[in-house]
Amino acid sequence: MIKKLPSRRRFRFLVYVQPLLLLLFGLFIATLALESGHGLSLVLGFLVGLAAALAGAAAIVLVARRELLTKITEDALHFIPFVHGWTIPLSEIAGLGLLFQTYGGGQGAALHGWYLTVWDGAGTAHQLPQFVVAAKGRRAIRPDPTDTGPNMPNLMGLSYTWPGEVAEQIYDAVVRVQGTGGPLAKRHLHRERPRNGKHTARIVGYWSPDGSTGRYPRAT
Repeated sequence: MIKKLPSRRRFRFLVYVQPLLLLLFGLFIATLALESGHGLSLVLGFLVGLAAALAGAAAIVLVARRELLTKITEDALHFIPFVHGWTIPLSEIAGLGLLFQTYGGGQGAALHGWYLTVWDGAGTAHQLPQFVVAAKGRRAIRPDPTDTGPNMPNLMGLSYTWPGEVAEQIYDAVVRVQGTGGPLAKRHLHRERPRNGKHTARIVGYWSPDGSTGRYPRAT
């Protein structure tokens, strides 16, 4: 049996509002141009409306597809994007958690956040990019500016976030397969900084649904 991972439970429909409004606005502009436009104004109005409608439709498709990217079957976790998908047997998962990753270069606070990450039996970390808690706003869970890692007392709040709930669901599925003596319990690779992928030096700490949290040593 295939089980789809949960989407945001509260106000889930709101993620469709903006692309839907854009789609309707585009259709309205295109229809208005056809009915009342003449010459160049007709062509430009129709093209603008058509572009807005297509952008809205594409956004709706992307939002809907995001909910279908990740699935749990009885024996595996599947990530199914447009390209470069992967499957990890639940019996081989050796690490699971939200990792705090910072970005430099003035790229904006929205890129700072907690990313859901899973480790396979070979020790390779796989990120699930659609599950992230952005470190943005006054109540954000983010690193202490005077420290090199996350602010540990605040980390329990991660379990109440959407990515945190997804991590707990994956954890429960893994424990049902592995029991309490499997690779996840013995290796818990989330307690070590990932060795593969980009920007690993900017990953400063972790939270895991197994109840552990911690800071990684400063990268050298």
